[in-house]
Amino acid sequence: MVSDSEARIPRSKSVKSLLKTAGAILLLSGIGAVAALAGTTYDQCIYALNASASGALSISGSADVNAASNCGVIVDSSSSSALTISGSAKLTAKYIDIVGGYSRSGSATLSPTPQTNSTSQPNPLTFLIAPTYSQCTYTNFSISGSTSTTVNPGTYCNGIKISGSASVTFNSGTYILVGGGLSVSGSAMLTGSNLTFYLTQNSTYSYSQYHDVANGHSHGD
Repeated sequence: MVSDSEARIPRSKSVKSLLKTAGAILLLSGIGAVAALAGTTYDQCIYALNASASGALSISGSADVNAASNCGVIVDSSSSSALTISGSAKLTAKYIDIVGGYSRSGSATLSPTPQTNSTSQPNPLTFLIAPTYSQCTYTNFSISGSTSTTVNPGTYCNGIKISGSASVTFNSGTYILVGGGLSVSGSAMLTGSNLTFYLTQNSTYSYSQYHDVANGHSHGD
């Protein structure tokens, strides 16, 4: 089960300089193919599962998160500012359902208008078994500058850090991030398909979530 100490981003078709979560869990991607294994079909692609956080889903700067007509956004927080969007950021989805409310500032746009006071949705991936690992494949892994590179599945101790204008392609598979989380900054672009990011921790590396302080774009289905 996904808790506040772990997060999964399953089968993401593209993750490009995305968005951030604040005290919440984010599931990103079209998960229908995965969920179908459990006999259920979903059309949501972004989940923020924290039940009470302000800014459970937070988008800022010039980030452009575009799920178009393909999938919906679910924010389970009951906070009056469960979803926050600012600057010139954009969020476009099939629908946006929020248990609480939302805060918008600057020239930020939301399409369609979010449905507030929605019913809380359960974690759709509770049927999955957490991946296991025995040792680090990489430690303190980072990519910077204008590098264009391909990254392979494995166990990343102290996470993955990407900065500058790097262009990174993630090969299909499972990425176990033991501490450190996934950190993206600058104008870095991340692309991949059939991906699972599993964020966890151990006694050496402390848990961290997905952090994005970049100005970029995301298109998912």
